[in-house]
Amino acid sequence: MVRRVSLPSVMLGMLVCAFAMVLLGASLAYGAPKDGEVRIHVMPCNNTDAIIVECDGMFGVVDSGEDSLSPDGTDERYPLRGGITVGQGIESQVISYMETLGITQDNLEFYIGTHPHSDHIGSAADVIRKFHPKTVYTPPYCDSYISEESRRWDNRFVYDRLVEAVESYDGKFVQYLDPDWTEAAEPDVGGDEGGIEDAAGSGEVPGGGGVASGNANGDEPGGSSTGSGEEGGNGGELEDAAVKRELLTGRPSFTLGSAQIEIMNYDPVDTDYSIYRVPDANRFSYAVLVTAPNGRKAFLAGDIDDYSQGWSLGGGDETKIAQTLRNVDFLKMAHHGRQGSNTPSFLTAIMRPMVNGVRPVAVQTGSYRLLPEQTIQALHRIGAKHFNATSESDNGYLALVATLGDSGVTTNVDHTGLLLQKRSSAPWAFYYLDGVPQIQRTGWQMVDGAWRYFEGDGSLAMGWRQVGSKNYYLRWSDGSMATGWHHEGDKHYYLQSDGSLYVGKGWTKFGNRWFYYADASGAVKVGWLREKGKWYYLSPDDGAMATGWAKADGAWYYLDGSGAMRTGWQKIGGKWYYLKGSGAMAEGWARVSGAWYYLRPGSGAMATGWAKADGAWYYLDGSGAMRTGWLKDKGKWYYLTGSGAMATGERVIGGVSYSFDDSGALR
Repeated sequence: MVRRVSLPSVMLGMLVCAFAMVLLGASLAYGAPKDGEVRIHVMPCNNTDAIIVECDGMFGVVDSGEDSLSPDGTDERYPLRGGITVGQGIESQVISYMETLGITQDNLEFYIGTHPHSDHIGSAADVIRKFHPKTVYTPPYCDSYISEESRRWDNRFVYDRLVEAVESYDGKFVQYLDPDWTEAAEPDVGGDEGGIEDAAGSGEVPGGGGVASGNANGDEPGGSSTGSGEEGGNGGELEDAAVKRELLTGRPSFTLGSAQIEIMNYDPVDTDYSIYRVPDANRFSYAVLVTAPNGRKAFLAGDIDDYSQGWSLGGGDETKIAQTLRNVDFLKMAHHGRQGSNTPSFLTAIMRPMVNGVRPVAVQTGSYRLLPEQTIQALHRIGAKHFNATSESDNGYLALVATLGDSGVTTNVDHTGLLLQKRSSAPWAFYYLDGVPQIQRTGWQMVDGAWRYFEGDGSLAMGWRQVGSKNYYLRWSDGSMATGWHHEGDKHYYLQSDGSLYVGKGWTKFGNRWFYYADASGAVKVGWLREKGKWYYLSPDDGAMATGWAKADGAWYYLDGSGAMRTGWQKIGGKWYYLKGSGAMAEGWARVSGAWYYLRPGSGAMATGWAKADGAWYYLDGSGAMRTGWLKDKGKWYYLTGSGAMATGERVIGGVSYSFDDSGALR
C-alpha cells in the first residue's frame, strides 16, 4: 500500500482529462490475440494496481486501482484517518479501457481483490457493478485484524463497498480458499436470505470458524460468542456460521479459457486474524499465478513482501513462495516495486533466467526512483527486461500489454529508442533499450543527440561529475551534458562548448557582457564588488555586470558604461538625480551643499517649479533649490515660509497683515 496526499481538484481534473485524451487518441497498437494466447494488461497508473488478464476471449481482473470516494466522517464505521487517499480515483479510466477491450458481463470471469487497500480495490465496487464478474475473490477483513491503527486507513470502507457490489447481483463470492474444496448442493441456511451479508458484508466474520462478536465497528476479536457480545456460545449459531462460511469457500485454482489461474499466498482456512493480528493488510495479500497453455507463467504479486511478523526482513511471504515457484516469465512486481518486496533472493528464485537472448519481463507499477539498488542489480543479473508501467502513459500507451508467447514474452511498449529510468539516490539513472538497461555503456557516449557520461556499472551520471581534471554538469532531467550558463540558486557557472566548467580570474567577457571570477569555484561573483577603488554591481540573476539603473537592497543605483557606480548630482536622460555617498538614489527632500532639493518619490528626478509634498506646496527654482520668502510667479505674489511651504489665508509678515487666497496668491 502506498499512501499519497490529496491532489488539488484542478490538478486532478487535468490528469483525468489528459488520460481521457490518451484513451480517445491512442490505439491498442497490437493485433487480436491467438487462440490459447495469454495477455496481461497493466494500466499505467502510478502507485496503484489495475491489471486485466485475457485468454480465449475471456477476461479476469486482478485489482482495479484507486477510487474517487473516501469516508466523510458521517459514518462511525469509517472514521477519518491520516493517510487516506482523496480524489485520485481511476475507476473511469479502468472502465473505459475495459470497454475498449470488449469486456462485458458475459465474458468477465472473475475479479480478484488481492487485499483491502484502496490502491488495489478502491474502484472494485464500480467495476463489479458495471461488469458483474461471475466470481469475486477477496480475503475477509475487519479493522481488528490490523494491529497498527495507523495502517487501517479506509480499508474497511473500500472492503464494504466491494461486498455491497457483489451482493447487488447474482454472482459467486469467495472469501476463503481451500484446495480440497468441492462444490456441493447449496446448503439450507434456514431461510436467512442475507447469508452472504451476514457472513461477510458486515466485515465481522473473522478468518476463524466462529461468529464474530464485534461491535458496530467490527473492531472486537471474534471467537465462539453469539454476536450479542455475551459470553457463552450458541451451538446453533455456530453451526449456522459454518454453513455461511461454506457458501464463501472456493478453490484457489480455476481456468480462464485455456489458461490456468491460481491464487497464491492465502492463509489456511482456520487462520483467525482477530487472534493472530498483523500490522498491515499486505500480510494477507493474495498473489496470482497465470499459466498459459504453452507453459509460460505470469506472476502478479499484489503487495506481498518479505517482512516477518516482527517487521524484520526475511522469512515473510516472498521466502515462502520462493520455495516452490519457478520459471516465471512475467512478473508484476510486488508493492509497486518498493523496498521490503522484490528481494534479490526472491527474484533469483522465481524468475526464468535469460536463455539464448530470451529474457523474462518485470513490470513495476510505482515510481522507478523508489526501487532499491539491490533489486535493480538483481534484475540486471537475471537478464530481465524491466518496464515501468507508469512512465508508459507519458508515451501514449493505454496500458502495458504483455503477451506470453511460445518464444517468450513480448510487450507493446518495446521501445525503438532509449527510455530513461530515474531514481532518488545513486545509482541515479539507467538507460533502457527495449526494457534492457544499457549497462555495457561506459564513459562518454553520444545518446539521442546529446553527450552523456556512463559510470562503470552502466548507470547514467547526473549532476556535477569530474572526469579527468575537468568538471561537467549532467542535467538531472535526462543526464545530458550541459553547455553555456548553468544556474543553481544564487550560483552561476559557465560551461564551455565541450561541456567543461570555465574557471576564470577577475573580469571575463562572455558575448557582450562582463562577469567577475573571485575564486576558483567556477561560480561568478554576484552582488557588490569593490575593485580598484570603484564599486560594481553584478546581477544576482546571472552575475552579469550592471550598467545604467539597477535596484539592489531596495534602493536604486546608477552604473556608468564601465559599470562603475556613480555618486552626487547626475544628469541622466535629461533629468537630474542625486546619488548619495553610498550610491543610493535620493528620494523626497535632500539637503545638498546648504540647499534643499526635492527628488520626486518613485522616480528620484529633481523637481523644479511648484511641487506638492506632505500636503503643502513648495517652489523649486531652476537649479532645483527650494525658495523661501516672497516669490513673484506669473505676475502674482506668493509667500514661502521658512520651511518653504506656501502660505495661505491670513498671515502677519514683518509686522504687516496679508491675505492669501487658497491658491497662495496675494489678494
